[in-house]
Amino acid sequence: MPLMSVQPSEICARTLEEIQKLLINQDQDTNGVTGNTLVPNDCKELVEADVMDARSDEEQKSLCGNSCYDTLNAKYKIMLDNDCYASDDADEEASGKLQAAAYQIACQTNVDGKYCIPMLGELVKEAGTTFSLCDDIVSELGCCFQSYRQYMLLGTAASVIAMDEAQKECTDDGVGGLDQMCPCSCNQHAFTNTTFCSPMAPPNENDVLSIKDGHFVDQHGRVALLRGVNLGGSSKLPFGYGHTDDQDMSDFFDGAASVSFVGRPFPLEEADLHLSRLQRWGLTFLRFIVTWEAIEHAGPGQIDHEYLKYIRAVVEKAADYNMQVYIDPHQDVWSRWTGGDGAPMWTLECIGFEPRNFEPTKAALCLETCGLPASKFPKMIWPTNYGKLACATMFTLFWAGKKYAPSCYVDGVQIQEYLQSHYLDSLVALAEALKGLTNVVGFGTMNEPSSGFIGVNDLNKPVGIIQNGYAPTAFQGMTLGEGIAQDVDVWNAGIMTMIRGKPSKVEKVDPQGVRAWKEGFGCVWKEAGVWGFDAENKPQLLKPDYFSDVDFGKDFYVPFAKKFTKRLQNVFPNALIFVEMPPVDFGDMEFPQITNEDVPNAVNAMHWYDGITLLTTTWRSYFTVDFATGKPVFGNKALRKVHQQQLAHVASFGRKKMNNAPTLIGETGIPYNMNEARAYISGDYSAQIEAMDNTISNLESQLLSYTLWNYTADNSHEFGDLWNLEDLSISSPDSEALAIRLAGGHTRRRDDPARGLKGFARPYARKITGVPLKSTFTMATAEYVLEYVSVNTETSAPTEIYVPYVHYPGGYRVTSSDGHCTIKKHENYDIVTYAHDVKAHKHRVIVSPRTPVGGDPKRANAPLYIALAVTAVAVPLLTLYKRR
Repeated sequence: MPLMSVQPSEICARTLEEIQKLLINQDQDTNGVTGNTLVPNDCKELVEADVMDARSDEEQKSLCGNSCYDTLNAKYKIMLDNDCYASDDADEEASGKLQAAAYQIACQTNVDGKYCIPMLGELVKEAGTTFSLCDDIVSELGCCFQSYRQYMLLGTAASVIAMDEAQKECTDDGVGGLDQMCPCSCNQHAFTNTTFCSPMAPPNENDVLSIKDGHFVDQHGRVALLRGVNLGGSSKLPFGYGHTDDQDMSDFFDGAASVSFVGRPFPLEEADLHLSRLQRWGLTFLRFIVTWEAIEHAGPGQIDHEYLKYIRAVVEKAADYNMQVYIDPHQDVWSRWTGGDGAPMWTLECIGFEPRNFEPTKAALCLETCGLPASKFPKMIWPTNYGKLACATMFTLFWAGKKYAPSCYVDGVQIQEYLQSHYLDSLVALAEALKGLTNVVGFGTMNEPSSGFIGVNDLNKPVGIIQNGYAPTAFQGMTLGEGIAQDVDVWNAGIMTMIRGKPSKVEKVDPQGVRAWKEGFGCVWKEAGVWGFDAENKPQLLKPDYFSDVDFGKDFYVPFAKKFTKRLQNVFPNALIFVEMPPVDFGDMEFPQITNEDVPNAVNAMHWYDGITLLTTTWRSYFTVDFATGKPVFGNKALRKVHQQQLAHVASFGRKKMNNAPTLIGETGIPYNMNEARAYISGDYSAQIEAMDNTISNLESQLLSYTLWNYTADNSHEFGDLWNLEDLSISSPDSEALAIRLAGGHTRRRDDPARGLKGFARPYARKITGVPLKSTFTMATAEYVLEYVSVNTETSAPTEIYVPYVHYPGGYRVTSSDGHCTIKKHENYDIVTYAHDVKAHKHRVIVSPRTPVGGDPKRANAPLYIALAVTAVAVPLLTLYKRR
């Protein structure tokens, strides 16, 4: 079978024959494995094993001979120079451009240390408009049209025809079609789009996720380390709406019932682009963001079925990329009208709140109503709404309305039951819409649930531990809600305020009689007898401890979680239930005891962030504050120790409080606009990479699964994730535009939207045939180490390790303590499969670069950094701490 058709000239035919002989007859020595390192010695065997790209230039010359480097390339140049691959007249000009580009790519790839013989096969596919994809040589080369440069080149109708011919040929030859032959099959219709092609792996319908002995396990009993992302950051808001300076917000209140979330996290036609990107980056476990508002925005009981159909379509598409999904019913500070996202506006109105009056009464701080342009809205101030009247009231009624507001009814239903039943009904409707999708593994109960006023011992104090801006006490918030002026503490953001623990000033807030309640409605807490007026008609707190002496988790959260689990597992019987509490740094509630009887298949899904980096949007590699003690911490080693202790504490909740449940950190990440967003000008993401490396390295040290916050398809450098100026997305179209501009406008790479790709695209063992002891990646040396003990000798399924190319420009080597490895190539990453020796008990696999990677200069200068930090920061901070 010829490699491809050529012009019927003597020189073309002769040269092609010589090339074929060289490709087929490259055998040298016999294949061998030395020291448990993958080191085949036969060039042909190297090609068939798909490991030639792991060899340096000199090794390639040695293994393949100069014919690979010189003779073959020279002969292909002869073919090109003599127009051997010219097509018919209509395609001649395009074919010539393809030939020239293909030859240039082949040469550049060899210089960069990639493989040579497989590259010639790639050249064959790139240079022609007809070809035989199932050729004995080409069929060994991996996925059809896998690299981005090929997608850019093959944007012609002829290439679509060629794909059709190749599909037919592969089927006729008994290969079973492209889906069977290639590591990832290609959607042939995408080849008409010169921007991207969508390499897809067929879904594995048998791939399931369950829990055993404190681990996530697959259907083969292999332990799964989950790596994924929250999809997506702008899903908190209706489609087409964002917190930007040019956003029309005039319909914020009056249009609340008519919004649509169809298109969040991205339009369905863009799904292949985004999902294939996440697959390449090794992030295949999705925490899928939905909101109560998105499902039931039109009114009580009015479900948006178009949105549910859209969600099902996106989740089905995720299955094409072997992605598993768990549904996160997201909220932040209750709703968009209380400064966050989550619940529909009618939930506020049904108890008598008037959201239009929240700003003058300081019942909530909302970007839409604060009077500032979006670009001037204070960063990371939105969490202060948890302690303000509107949000705290709604959460208190949701969890404990029967106890604390027993006379509050809506349509004849007690407010607690009314709110919870609508919330659950909306999520059951979503679950019904997703029924039958095997890649849906579970549901979260609620993102970062707040206890509201529940558990507050003294209403004369602010609620919550985060203070920024206006911080009325709980009682002041109630009186302001009735239009009564108050002198309110005002806090500034920053480390100094955190350490000092005191407000910056006091200001008088006068609503001038404007109430947070509709006409005919009064404060529910006044009606409950919490406060009233004295003889002089002044506000008087009657029951400062009204909400005290309860255990929020045990008394209110667990009963709700039981109800939630019963209803959702009635639709998805084997669903995992992801239990969340507020992050340790930002919450002050006790983690409840949760039994298997309470919540079967429970997962500890708490969140963790490097709090100082998040709140200050600044990366300080040698300084943080330990929120548990309030003390400053100096030195990178000490910083990591504190972070690892925090994560160990989070994981302990699963073991000790949830009957040895596994832990998945549902949210973690970094603000990419850190350090005054200088990376958005320079393109230098080194600080972000270092900060993300710190975060993920600490997670790896505890063997924790995680989903990064977040991936926002429409992120922008100016307005971040389009919600409250948060900017934590690992990808941005603006980053892609910046990369193209910095490259002179001539180069476009498929991963350009990534922000600091090295920080989060890291080697890891996604499936382990045993119990992991260690799974860590050291960025400074690009070395990944996996250690585990085998306990199940019945399964033949191997351990699988994801290896992204971004860390190994000169290739990599795999060594193991025993057994053998194979490599499956994909676009920009490999999957190393390791079958251990069943006679051995403890196993070790190391992935390391073939050429040494330079150390981290910042770590080399650690003593200098520490000295500067102590001199410039430590003395004043410690002085302030002593004064507390």
